[in-house]
Amino acid sequence: MRWLFVGWSVANTLWVFYALRLPSMSLLSSQIVFCLIDVAGMLHYWIL
Repeated sequence: MRWLFVGWSVANTLWVFYALRLPSMSLLSSQIVFCLIDVAGMLHYWIL
């Protein structure tokens, strides 16, 4: 489960870069929220 958050974060980060190339604020905002959720998951499983 720990490495799933890392892999998912990499995928979401790539989507963020893709959304920045497109004028798609909805895609960008959803992927930023997903990245924040991934960070919370990594903190939960690795630190807490």
